Amino acid sequence: MQPEQTQLDTEQTPEDHFAATPPEMPASETEEHVEHIHLPPPTIWPITMAGGISLGFLGLVTNEFMSVLGVLLAAYGLVNWVQELRHEPR
Repeated sequence: MQPEQTQLDTEQTPEDHFAATPPEMPASETEEHVEHIHLPPPTIWPITMAGGISLGFLGLVTNEFMSVLGVLLAAYGLVNWVQELRHEPR
């Protein structure tokens, strides 16, 4: 006695499903949809700002010197980060 074939066996196997390729696009459409993703170069200034902000909040529970140092460090990081972005080649 043979087992009954299921509908999956008669139509497609899972391998056929994953082996399918997407339909080809005409050459004119592929040339028009070229995207250029612009990523800024790696920089240390966001980490400098995060450290300054952390020191600023740490100073709230310890002493004013830590808060002042943290605010100055965060401001220094922000100014240098903006300067670096302004002089980035386009």
